[in-house]
Amino acid sequence: MSEHPVRLIGPSDLPPGHPGRAVLTGWTPLIASQADPRFSYCAYVPRGAVPPSAVPAADAPLIVAVHSTGRDLHMTVAPWVETAEALGAIVVAPLFPAGIDDPNDLHNYKSIAYRGIRFDLVLLAMIDEAARRWRFDPRRFLLYGFSGGGQFAHRFAYLHPHRLKAAIIAAPGDITVLRDSRPWPAGTGDVDALFGLSINLAELRRLPLRVLVGDRDTDVATMRPGTSPDDTRLARAAALTQALARAGLAAELRVVPGAAHDPAPLAAAAATMAADLLAG
Repeated sequence: MSEHPVRLIGPSDLPPGHPGRAVLTGWTPLIASQADPRFSYCAYVPRGAVPPSAVPAADAPLIVAVHSTGRDLHMTVAPWVETAEALGAIVVAPLFPAGIDDPNDLHNYKSIAYRGIRFDLVLLAMIDEAARRWRFDPRRFLLYGFSGGGQFAHRFAYLHPHRLKAAIIAAPGDITVLRDSRPWPAGTGDVDALFGLSINLAELRRLPLRVLVGDRDTDVATMRPGTSPDDTRLARAAALTQALARAGLAAELRVVPGAAHDPAPLAAAAATMAADLLAG
């Protein structure tokens, strides 16, 4: 006999005046994923989007924001709060802890597959859980990631373009190009073997992709040891955009003036794009 998923309590399940309504709107607690409690997520649910019945609109837009190596969820979500309130959008931010399986590892989620863990599937499970709690449509969303999150975001887009309305890829250090001659994560030559799926170029070509980077993001000290001084995040963002465009994808590069490797100005720039991208 198959097991039915546990009903997840949302604000609409609580009577008016119940303190849980306040906990489950605005900034939410960090919630363990029911699919795999090693991972968790928080959300921002704008109170202005919640009618008296305490049910967000079924067509409430969804923004998924993925953290950098530092895993600071407040820094990841805070730049999106004003946009969420303006658009009635729900923001979901996963936490992929460092040290999963290897206590010294910091980078597990960035390349999607790591020691038997599929971080793309972990994220999709979190989104489905959040949709059950807040009663929104989880099928397509705007994906944003900064730095390590930018690495995750463009690789997720390659694998699941049908789940996205758009992807904003901010200052990735390492990049993956759509090239069969290179193995993952440098290229996509062995995607079928690794992930059990094929790159859907037709879906990818209808997906708006925005690559963001600061014009001062030129310090390679925080990149892999041995990185050439000329091989900066600024240069890699340009290279990624060019590679995407050569493959026929709808990719645009946005260089943020005065910004170094700083999440705040890049997230702010991304948030200004959200309304147009979510309308697509």
